[in-house]
Amino acid sequence: MTTVEQEERGIAGGEGFQQVMAIAYAPSAPEIVYLASDTTRVWRSKDGGSHWRSVSNGLDSNGVCSLLVHPENPKVVFAAACLGPEAARARKSPKRREGIFLSTDGGRNWSLMRSTEFHKQRSMGSLFAIAPRSLKDKSFTVYAGSYSEGLLVSRDGGRQWRQTGFNPGPIRDLEVSPADPDALLLATAKGLYSYQDGKATPLGKDLPGIPTNLAVTPASPDRIVAAVDGRVMVSDDGGSHFRLASSGLPPVERSHVADVYASPLDADRLYATTWKNSDKGPFFSRDGGRHWSPSASIRTFGLTAGKGFWFPSPIAPHPSQADMALTASNGKTVVLRTADGGSSWVYSGSGYTGGRVMDMAVVSDKEWYIGLTDHGLWQTVDGGKSFEQRKVPGVHPTSIGGVSVSGQQLVVSVGGWDTKHLAISNDGGARWRHARTVKGSLNLIRHHPDDPRVIYAGGFRSNDGSRNWARLDHAVRAVFSGNGDLVYGFDRAERRVLASFDRGDNWSAIARCADLSGRVNGMAADPQRVGVLYLASNQGVFKVENGLCRKLGMGKGFKKDSHGSYAVRSIAVDPADPLTVYAGRWAPGRGASAGLYRSTDGGINWQPFNSGISGLFDVWSIHPDRRGSRLFIGSTFGLQSLAL
Repeated sequence: MTTVEQEERGIAGGEGFQQVMAIAYAPSAPEIVYLASDTTRVWRSKDGGSHWRSVSNGLDSNGVCSLLVHPENPKVVFAAACLGPEAARARKSPKRREGIFLSTDGGRNWSLMRSTEFHKQRSMGSLFAIAPRSLKDKSFTVYAGSYSEGLLVSRDGGRQWRQTGFNPGPIRDLEVSPADPDALLLATAKGLYSYQDGKATPLGKDLPGIPTNLAVTPASPDRIVAAVDGRVMVSDDGGSHFRLASSGLPPVERSHVADVYASPLDADRLYATTWKNSDKGPFFSRDGGRHWSPSASIRTFGLTAGKGFWFPSPIAPHPSQADMALTASNGKTVVLRTADGGSSWVYSGSGYTGGRVMDMAVVSDKEWYIGLTDHGLWQTVDGGKSFEQRKVPGVHPTSIGGVSVSGQQLVVSVGGWDTKHLAISNDGGARWRHARTVKGSLNLIRHHPDDPRVIYAGGFRSNDGSRNWARLDHAVRAVFSGNGDLVYGFDRAERRVLASFDRGDNWSAIARCADLSGRVNGMAADPQRVGVLYLASNQGVFKVENGLCRKLGMGKGFKKDSHGSYAVRSIAVDPADPLTVYAGRWAPGRGASAGLYRSTDGGINWQPFNSGISGLFDVWSIHPDRRGSRLFIGSTFGLQSLAL
């Protein structure tokens, strides 16, 4: 998405909106920069971070937690693939894709070299390091800090890996010591260590806690800067002794320092990012940490709102320009650049996208509303060239599940990921009221196509334009466009597809899906034929027709993804051609899936339909336009538009 202000300034735009886990310059070619996201894996810029594009072919994890670019070859990149969340949540998904991936062609293609655990942690420390003295050999030595296997090493350029035997629990940061290129410095769950020749030596015995992140610089080889229990500590003797260096930083009880970074050219130029710091952005120091100052200005041209820096954010100091650095505002994730050592930051994320569009309501060819997970409601009045946020006050978090519009009335479901309530505006979004008793997943909200006073919202219905709501026996999962009194639902316990011909007052079973054992993620009704529906499930696509429910596509083009799954998140029927069906893939708890599939014969045969979208991705919602000329999809990479 491009905001209205960005459009006016001639900025290409890109909403970002997915947490950036790492940013890495190519030291030998700093116009090349790589970025890692917790949900969209790896991106590359060829102009120093101004414009980005996805480069993740073959990298089928959900996210990437750390990156390393070879210091002499910008095409060789290592990625620590992860599911995305913290360890406690990620470990509930035993089939997740994670491990060390290697690209030798600048990120275009990736290969898994070793499966091992990586997880999101409080800090954004580096989890890779290359031994400098080994660079003269083609088979250089590279280290990786695993979450569960300790320190790993490869002595053939990253193709084969083994454990070193040093396992201090989760490794949080891994740096080559500038004072001794044969030594590593590690921030671990058990403290600070130096590792050399197979031996680990504890450092920082006077540290007040466990370090989360380290900063070192060749400009001052013996200096180690550490983030420790929300404070900044500095050692000038290689880690033997540390002193507090937090003057000017927020009190620990209010905002913890999670990460510290140092310019490779000027040891006095430091950066610090904090956790639960909503609006101040990165802090900077120009005297080696003796004094810190908050950023004076952050310009995103219409994107950042609310808690822009709620989570830790990585910073990448430029390898050859001391005042230059890149960061991301993890909270309302936007890529930013500084050219003055951190005093001011400006938007630098054109092309980096990721807003999850969960629903879309079209008013006209020019005007639409889209609802995003975590990032609220947005409107375009110029056919998608630019968007502006329509804030729904009085609620946090602001994930939007369903969106419906009729005239000036907007009805949206808003709240957390799982439970939402209704918010209603009768004046195009200027003023809102909340119907907090109407709550649930509420993923489908629709006005009756012939009587806009009737509104369906999951397991609720209003007959009087949203003033009063009645609870239904079953949630409405699809509305027949030819007659808005006909709605469909699903009884998961009995595996029955249900229909109601009186707006949800009375229900009857029209088919039983005996082979469908999981939940139904979405339903789409044929716009012309009563009782014909398509069901999206984690087992694939099912079709209901003539009172029967059968699974589609097996052996006829609908293939398993790289995780061995047929899972489908979203489903849609082309209103202009009911034989054309779209299925949006996903791989929950595993990684990235196979994108969009299309059938043009009512679901008998299928083929991938991902033209113009690179790499693997999940599809959260599908929206064919009324004439069948364009298709909008809410994907891992944000809102995509495909010409049909």
